[in-house]
Amino acid sequence: MTMGALEQSLIASKAAVALFIERGTLEIPVPDLCAAAGISARSFHRYFSTKSQVIRPYLAAMVDDFGTELDACDERLPVAAAATFRRIVLAGGAESTLVRLLRLIRPSRDYWSVFLEAVESSEHAYADILHRRNPGWTALVAYTAAIGMVSSSRLAVIAAIDGADPATRFEEVFAQFAAGWPAGDDEAN
Repeated sequence: MTMGALEQSLIASKAAVALFIERGTLEIPVPDLCAAAGISARSFHRYFSTKSQVIRPYLAAMVDDFGTELDACDERLPVAAAATFRRIVLAGGAESTLVRLLRLIRPSRDYWSVFLEAVESSEHAYADILHRRNPGWTALVAYTAAIGMVSSSRLAVIAAIDGADPATRFEEVFAQFAAGWPAGDDEAN
């Protein structure tokens, strides 16, 4: 996709996410999604191979924002990860856009699989960031730490769907993962 197409697909994705949340359902016809995004049906199908793929650019942008924020943070990893989680994932509080979206997509195999693909890609992206932050870590340790951070985020958002405080849950789960890491610049203890 060209840069213009990438930008347009993100605009369309954000419009679709907003409409899903506004209506409280994923059962929105493609023409309605197109109208909300200001694109033609032809463009919609060029950007998204299936209707469930419409959330991919929104999730990818969140992954990018989280990585950029985490990479720029000078705090130790547990503090940096928790602060980044609150600023990016919970933007708008415990009922953030992501929490409300995941509440809708969790029962849908198609949409949930798109979310899980974003989870997997974020693990790889964040492993590179963690490896740069901790040059003494092996690539495997950085990847394992990234999986722990991403899993903590996922479990915290699911906890929010179930009514728990996501920020607290993130810190609790992340501390469990971090307890097994080797000492280093981002030492968890």
